[in-house]
Amino acid sequence: STDDRHYITEVAGALPYLLQVAASELWEAYSEGADDAGEHWHQTGQRLLDKAAMTLTDTWRLWSSATRKAFTAVALADIATMLEQRDFFTLPLIRDARRDCGPELRALRKQGFVSEDEDAPTGYCVRPKAFLWWLTDEVVRTVRDETAFEEWLRQQELGIMLTMCEKNKLGKAIHSIGGMLEGGAKTLIEAAAKGVGEGFGKVST
Repeated sequence: STDDRHYITEVAGALPYLLQVAASELWEAYSEGADDAGEHWHQTGQRLLDKAAMTLTDTWRLWSSATRKAFTAVALADIATMLEQRDFFTLPLIRDARRDCGPELRALRKQGFVSEDEDAPTGYCVRPKAFLWWLTDEVVRTVRDETAFEEWLRQQELGIMLTMCEKNKLGKAIHSIGGMLEGGAKTLIEAAAKGVGEGFGKVST
């Protein structure tokens, strides 16, 4: 259906591998006989994330620290928009993304990982929502103990790119997001499945 195609392109963006997996999983969901369209989409989203997690992890690992910083800024701004937490937009990482990460953001746009969005604080939004879900799980996982966030920054080589003040503000924001998204990516997947027209843009908290 038209809504199915819209859902697939929203969750997979324009990345061929993700499109193929999303379409295949939606086909499987229909073949299993679930009656509700929202349930089809929920199954598709969860299975897409499960199957694509390794590929998304490998993609992230291959990126430079500057590219990770750029994508993280866009992703956090997207999550803050969904949660209606506009105060996150003042974070230096988000607020200064266009100035500090211009070349990386343009490269990510050409590769299909982000798309331009004049209304977004960074000027971009994450294109394949599956990648946003993946990073959400990574972020939420860092709030489970006090040292996890610092370790996550170190692993991503982001710590050397942020001042102590920026790290503190980012840490508070991520802990706040973690509190509102206790289910991690599952919360965003469920929101997307509730309705193609509204589910991608807002999460009930």
